[in-house]
Amino acid sequence: SLLRWGIIQGLVAFGIVGTIYLAGAGLGMTGPDLRALIFIAIVGGNLGLVVVNRSFSPEVKRLFQGASRSLWIITAVVASVLAVATILQPVRILFGFGTFHWHDLAFVLLATTLLIAVLECAKAFWPAYIGDSPNS
Repeated sequence: SLLRWGIIQGLVAFGIVGTIYLAGAGLGMTGPDLRALIFIAIVGGNLGLVVVNRSFSPEVKRLFQGASRSLWIITAVVASVLAVATILQPVRILFGFGTFHWHDLAFVLLATTLLIAVLECAKAFWPAYIGDSPNS
């Protein structure tokens, strides 16, 4: 059922964000820097879930095939808001974020790609959890 599929997605996303948190803490990141990293990882994970759920098919080529204009607009707006929240000092202070480094962004992009890959593989191996349509 879709409920089980949603639980699987949530657990995978939580596991990836939790791993990022543990890695950042293990590397000695300060609280504000770690807060910024985790916030962006959560937002990246949400965007990854949107991409995964665009299609119930396990075919990777369908991920961005016929991507709607709305998806690109939302992605651009989210990226812009994240850029403002992590670059502008007054906004960073408001959210309690530390400095967000470019290598952190690469780490988040890698984690989001991993999330998408794992869930796309799960679609192929557990088709019983996923219906052919949202109404299944």
